[in-house]
Amino acid sequence: MVPIETTSVHARSPKVLFVVSDGWYFRSHRLYLAKAAMDQGFEVHVATRTSEGDEAIGASGIALHELPWKRGGRFLDDLRSAACVARLIDRLKPAIVHAVSLKPIVLAALGALPTASRPHFVHAITGLGYAFADDSLKARIVRRIILQSLSTLADRPGSVYLFQNNDDREVVKAAGAAKRAASAIIRGAGIDVLSHPHVPPPDAPPLIVATVTRMLGIKGVADVVEASRLLDEQSVAHRTLLVGKPDLGNPSALSHEVLVSWAQSPSVTYVGHVDDPREIWAKSHVAILASRGGEGLPKALLEAAACGRPMVATDVPGNREIVVDGETGFLVPPRDPEALAAAVRRLAGDAELRRRMGGAARERAERLFSSEVVARETIALYRSMLV
Repeated sequence: MVPIETTSVHARSPKVLFVVSDGWYFRSHRLYLAKAAMDQGFEVHVATRTSEGDEAIGASGIALHELPWKRGGRFLDDLRSAACVARLIDRLKPAIVHAVSLKPIVLAALGALPTASRPHFVHAITGLGYAFADDSLKARIVRRIILQSLSTLADRPGSVYLFQNNDDREVVKAAGAAKRAASAIIRGAGIDVLSHPHVPPPDAPPLIVATVTRMLGIKGVADVVEASRLLDEQSVAHRTLLVGKPDLGNPSALSHEVLVSWAQSPSVTYVGHVDDPREIWAKSHVAILASRGGEGLPKALLEAAACGRPMVATDVPGNREIVVDGETGFLVPPRDPEALAAAVRRLAGDAELRRRMGGAARERAERLFSSEVVARETIALYRSMLV
């Protein structure tokens, strides 16, 4: 990442405390931001559930604090996690608490209630998730709980809701959960465009289509598989790669058995988890994401765009920030395998269109979504809150 111009932020180093569910997520999505903040004179701490590989966080000079997060934890587990955050806030007295995603936002805000310290909060909503993408009774109940929790705990003067797209901001505002806190939009977690170069696609046919995502029902993986079946019926030479693993803590997780059964199709390959998605884009022609909603701004699409791949995605919040219909790819209605298949078929038959859309995707990634841009805008937000 190109260094950002260094400027003194405060007479002494203000502290930023990131509150994040998992260390691997912080390393993948926010480590570059923490390093940029340190370059700007901030002292950075991160509170998270730790795992193998998180020593890279401490090696960067960031203070790492382990929290007892539990996926799908009970109420008492959540209270214990909030109490840990409270003790950290009391001890560290951070100027800013930057909580990332819905559960850390709520638990960090809850943890701050009994403390004497009164930090500023950045509530980074990275997508509204399953509860807002599904219309089951369970999802509606969870949605109501989330909005009520945000309204009661997080909506305070001096705090900022940080959204990745305007659709999510309008949902939260319409629900009355952002009346006192300010709001801002910074698009996505950022992508290092230098380490994700525009690479030439492999020879075709067959056309290689890849969906890189958690294997969840709300990600529309079943729609991608059905689109592949339709393309087989239409004699379109292609292969579909399913890249990712089930997230068993999510209510819409797909079972390993289902994924293996889908891979019985001659055109579908279940790849599973890969450490470096650049390997996938180097051997693919098209990125596809058939999400049914709940996205913030999908990093998989950012990575595909940076590598110069045209995209086919559903027309839902988040996806349409990076996929400009007819320019960087095609947007299609959610839950519509026929539309997915038609878009892929059009790209399969036109190498020049793929080249042109891939180039436009790369340009858009560089201009709007690079990690340098996101870091600069986020640090500017920090400074504005400390004035």
